[in-house]
Amino acid sequence: MIRLSAILMLLAVPAFAQQPGPSVRADLDGDGVEELYTLLLEDPEAADPSNKADLAVQTAEGIRVVEDVVWQGRYDAGRPELDVGPENTLLLTAMNDGYGRHRWSETITIAHHDDDLRVTAVSYGWYDPLDLDAGETCEVDLLSGRGHVTTPQGSRAIAAPFPPPLLVASTEVVDFPV
Repeated sequence: MIRLSAILMLLAVPAFAQQPGPSVRADLDGDGVEELYTLLLEDPEAADPSNKADLAVQTAEGIRVVEDVVWQGRYDAGRPELDVGPENTLLLTAMNDGYGRHRWSETITIAHHDDDLRVTAVSYGWYDPLDLDAGETCEVDLLSGRGHVTTPQGSRAIAAPFPPPLLVASTEVVDFPV
């Protein structure tokens, strides 16, 4: 109850103008205590939507808000998802699964790596619902630096010549005792 209260207190600040969305608990940092991860969604009826959602990460030290972490559509077909993935990871998915001919989905995998939250993998795919021969997928493991792209013409290996980036370079830490 205290954790939900902390999230609701954050949302009461006018600058956020958001509402809590999907939440999951996971112990990504491996300290034996689960953190609470909550997507902060923009009101779909907002007059001037930014089409972005934030991620609140609640730990024993307080709440960190990662701003603009994922795209958010105005309706359910563009609502971001948050899940716990394999090997102690967090899966954050953005999508357009209902409007126009360009349907797409992007999932970033977040893990605690090198003492912070990092994007450790990216998966993206698109298709045309009226042309089932069109579409591509791309999956990149940023820990290994390897990935692959699949198109109607075939599949090929790709490289990611950089380390897993921080989930965000700057975060807002809110002092709120748990």
